[in-house]
Amino acid sequence: MVASTLINSISDLLGWGQLSDITDDPTPEHRKIVRAINSILRAMQNDKDWPELAVTNRLLTSAAVSEDGVLTVARGSNIVTLSYSAVNIFAEDDVGLYISIDSSFPYRIASYQSDYGITIDRPFAGTSTATGSYKKFALSYPLPVDYDRLLGGEITILETGEHIDEVAPSVLRQNFRDNGVAVLIQDPESYAVHGLDSAGNPLINFDSAFEEIRSLEYSYQKKHPEVIVGPTATDITLLYPDRYMLYIIDQAVAKLSRDVENSAQVQQQASDAYKEAVRANSNPATGRERSVMTVDALRHGSYRRR
Repeated sequence: MVASTLINSISDLLGWGQLSDITDDPTPEHRKIVRAINSILRAMQNDKDWPELAVTNRLLTSAAVSEDGVLTVARGSNIVTLSYSAVNIFAEDDVGLYISIDSSFPYRIASYQSDYGITIDRPFAGTSTATGSYKKFALSYPLPVDYDRLLGGEITILETGEHIDEVAPSVLRQNFRDNGVAVLIQDPESYAVHGLDSAGNPLINFDSAFEEIRSLEYSYQKKHPEVIVGPTATDITLLYPDRYMLYIIDQAVAKLSRDVENSAQVQQQASDAYKEAVRANSNPATGRERSVMTVDALRHGSYRRR
């Protein structure tokens, strides 16, 4: 079912005006309906794992880079430079990565100054050096913008067949501390999802840095797209099966019916239609047959199957 049909079904039951097109400027009543629908969609999304929202994805990691005798940094400074003889120079994409200097605890790269200069996120606490060695690596990677949560709790390294296990963020931090000052450069054993990158995407964090480029495969549940009304809107198709539409309408009417004069009657009509669907088709939240909701079906407490 498309969003505009769902909106108009609810609007009709409440005695509110119809939406002729999803790109119309919404009335205050239509805005209320959209807010109610999105609230219900989020609640359904959080309630369980949905096959309709499941996605299998791959993440390509970066490999750690290291070089000896080419780095200059002073104790108490956050400015790091490379000698012009360095093979592995800096890049703008290095911002957000980590750098370990002479086996120090890692510093996050805060800004790119040039191919031979960066700043780190805090003053260097080690011994000043003009011939330092460094390791540069990633410990976290952004997840897709529609990511909601991981499914199965396990990530597979395709090159080796090994699995990386999910742990709580607090456990990951403890694992990291247990490794000591030096960051391990090896295939990680654990990960946790926490924090956001600069674009607002969730981050997946590992307990060690990949020595080689790896392809990781994982499954996640994506967020259900929000219903939007207005000039820039698209009439999306709801991802949940049709048999759930009666449930969504029943819940929306329950939320909104207090705003209409015959609220008890309207709410009872939607509730009766939902209950009949439960009896005839098993619970819409678990039933296997698909049902198609129509406005007349809701008015008369019935629906038709397909």
